[in-house]
Amino acid sequence: SCSGLSFKSQALYFFVYITRYLDLLWTFTDSAYNTIFKLLFISSSAYTIYLMVNDYKPTHDPNIDTFKVQYLLGASAVLGILFPPRYEFSE
Repeated sequence: SCSGLSFKSQALYFFVYITRYLDLLWTFTDSAYNTIFKLLFISSSAYTIYLMVNDYKPTHDPNIDTFKVQYLLGASAVLGILFPPRYEFSE
């Protein structure tokens, strides 16, 4: 059952993990531990979303999930553009 879980929060976690760990595509470190856990976070978040959309869809009530995600995404995008540590694609 996924009652009590917010689909929007899980989607935000997935979005954060994808954008934060985007460096996996071009930065190869000697730390297998770091790479494995980055992949684990991304895959577990994606699997949770998959389960909520497919297998546990009848137990999810979207009427309870009323958080306005667009305001949070808009504010964080504006702040991310205005106050980055340095202007790079990977940042």
